[in-house]
Amino acid sequence: MAKKTMLRLAPLALAAALIVPATIVRAEGTQKAKNPYGQEIKTITQTIKSNKDANKALRDAIKQKKQEAKNLTKGLKGTGALKDKKDGIKAQQEAIKAEQQKLKAINEGIKAKNTEIKEDRQAKNYEELLKDLKAVPDMQTGKTPILQNISNQLDALIGLLK
Repeated sequence: MAKKTMLRLAPLALAAALIVPATIVRAEGTQKAKNPYGQEIKTITQTIKSNKDANKALRDAIKQKKQEAKNLTKGLKGTGALKDKKDGIKAQQEAIKAEQQKLKAINEGIKAKNTEIKEDRQAKNYEELLKDLKAVPDMQTGKTPILQNISNQLDALIGLLK
């Protein structure tokens, strides 16, 4: 029984003995070139992620407020109270649409920068990558007041509907 096991394990041990040294030699020979801007890129990337999270929280709150406004509108449809508040509701909706158009323009700019960042990263053009990365947090912080304005407009709309 022990002989059979040894005969089965011998080829495995031989294969392992050949593979392990080969991977060690390969790993030593294929070291990546150091990115001179690595730490700065990492810092900016973390800033971008935190800004994205903050804006996502605002967008989530806006979604909830939109849903609340829809529910209030549905509740008022049969009562005729919407006709009395129609002008105020239209004004709020127009203000929200105007803010959303501003937001859309900023989002398109961020998408364009993200494409440039991806191309720079693939080309290993770290100077351009750093320049493009530095532009994104400014764009993101430009979105924050617009999102807050939309949220405030939705609060006013909800106030009208109540």
